[in-house]
Amino acid sequence: MKFTIRDLLWLTVVVALSVGWWLDRSALIRHYENTFENNITWMTKARFLEDALRHEGWKIDLEGKRLLASPPRDQRLLDPAPVQNTPSE
Repeated sequence: MKFTIRDLLWLTVVVALSVGWWLDRSALIRHYENTFENNITWMTKARFLEDALRHEGWKIDLEGKRLLASPPRDQRLLDPAPVQNTPSE
């Protein structure tokens, strides 16, 4: 069986496309795995923060992609220290 240059060029094209496709798929899978791991990490941190806030009396409401956090009624967000004016002599 004889192979012509044209046959070898076609074989080169097929192999090059196959390798390119495989490399692209491998990179896509690695990117997906990294993204998934990052999402798990952030979800774990968000759950921890949510639990800590609820423990402190905060009200947490999740509405779709919005998060509403309301402080306890007896607590102010900004509680400035009282200013004492003392006359200087």
